Amino acid sequence: MHPKRRIAAFLAGPLCLLLQAPGARAESTLGAFSLSLPPALAAEAPPVGKAGAAKPKGKPALIRTVDLSSQFEDGPRRQKDVASCHAFTTVALLEAAYYRKYGERKRFSEADLFLQRTVLDPDIYLEFVLEGAPVLSETQMTAADIRYALRNGIASSLKYKDFLKRYRRYRSAEQRTLEGLSKLAEEPGDDEGDDAEPYDAAAHWSDIQMEPQAKRILEAYLTGNRGDELARERRANRRKFKGFRLQQTEFDPDTDLFAEEGRPQAAAIKAELDAARPVGTSMSSHVFVVIGYREYSDSRIVFQTRDSDGSKDLCPKDFGKISRIYSVREK
Repeated sequence: MHPKRRIAAFLAGPLCLLLQAPGARAESTLGAFSLSLPPALAAEAPPVGKAGAAKPKGKPALIRTVDLSSQFEDGPRRQKDVASCHAFTTVALLEAAYYRKYGERKRFSEADLFLQRTVLDPDIYLEFVLEGAPVLSETQMTAADIRYALRNGIASSLKYKDFLKRYRRYRSAEQRTLEGLSKLAEEPGDDEGDDAEPYDAAAHWSDIQMEPQAKRILEAYLTGNRGDELARERRANRRKFKGFRLQQTEFDPDTDLFAEEGRPQAAAIKAELDAARPVGTSMSSHVFVVIGYREYSDSRIVFQTRDSDGSKDLCPKDFGKISRIYSVREK
């Protein structure tokens, strides 16, 4: 066949996929793409195996590792049955930034941050009461937690396990109180009229609890009456946080094809880790810290996590679920 005819026939080959009947074509698979070749050329096409995948030559080699776990004084801490992962993530990022700036491993209190930023916040507390659940929402609160901590400081000595015992007792008693108020609201009253507004027990209770005196009483109970001591720790740590700042990056997997595949998320996290900065990572309603990675010769990256709900590796199939990442940078 004349060279020009052969070239023309080859270029027309993919059209055969649509125009020719299955029995009138021969196929060759090249890489990940299927091309239909005329029979005369198909006989000359080199064999490429099935699905175009090269036969594996062995397990991919580990070519690089980054592990920033040494920036913390201990391993992952657990949030237990309280939705406080945002507080644990914030504290971890601040502890790592503190270590990088001062060369000292410092422990801050997740319980104190959760108490000050979540339990005693009027808007969040009202949301909790209206939902009627014994836990508070943790969705997308990390950035606000970091800003709050940098502005107000965090105590160091309030232990999470001690706080948790009191917190559970308080929430249990609160639920009983709300149930009692709701039953009272259902009973007919002497002064009820057709135009009387229905009594909202949950909203009323929330208003009472967020009054200054009630908040002081609640804080005293949940901290074991250590308010003055913890306030001094917050002020001291706030001064140490001077020069720290939040860096936040958002991704939209719903509209960005690359973000759906997780490419920009993986690149951004890897860049932060290469700069020795752990990364807060938000997926759906949960947030955790990425503290390292393993990179293999097949370009695959696996991230190592510090997760208050149970640490596990973050694999490529999960990268597209990441919607936000956070880091704390220091001067």
